[in-house]
This record gives sequence, C-alpha cells and structure tokens, in this order.
Amino acid sequence: MAVEEQNELPEATPREAELQRKLDEVQSLKEKLDEHSKQLEQSAEKLSQLESESEPEPDKEAPEGAAKTESPMVAYLEHMFSKRLDAMQSMVERLPG
Repeated sequence: MAVEEQNELPEATPREAELQRKLDEVQSLKEKLDEHSKQLEQSAEKLSQLESESEPEPDKEAPEGAAKTESPMVAYLEHMFSKRLDAMQSMVERLPG
C-alpha cells in the first residue's frame, strides 16, 4: 500500500491549475502563430510569383517595383504579427517565474 501512495501525484493546487491553463493557452497561441507564419511565407512567395508574372514592362527595375507593390502589404502583415506577438508576450509576462 505504501508504494501505491508514493506513486500517486498530489492534486494540483488551484494556483497551479490556473498556471497550467495559462501555459496551455500560451502554447496554443504559439502554435497558431507558427501556423500563421508559415501561411505568411507561402503568401509572400505566391505574391512575388504573381508580381513577376504580371510585370508589364520587362525592362523595369524589379527591386524598385517590388518594393512599391509589397510595401503596404508588408506593413500590414508586420503590424498584425506585431500585435499578436505583443499579446503573447504580455500573457507570458503575467506567468510567475
């Protein structure tokens, strides 16, 4: 009997349970962020492919044209990812230790 009692884990305190829920939530958010990052990379590749196919003037400078076209989209995506990252960081900072 004594061996069985030692193998049982003590029940988590309400504080530990709350911290575990928060940790699970942060991990879930991280997984979602990773998934969104992959989708962003794929979208950026598709965008660059479409831009190179729809280039009306072949003698036009590619880097300058690409920068003009991508700039608003890149700014928007950076803003969205920045907001998500800030939200995740604030959640992690609230975790003790």
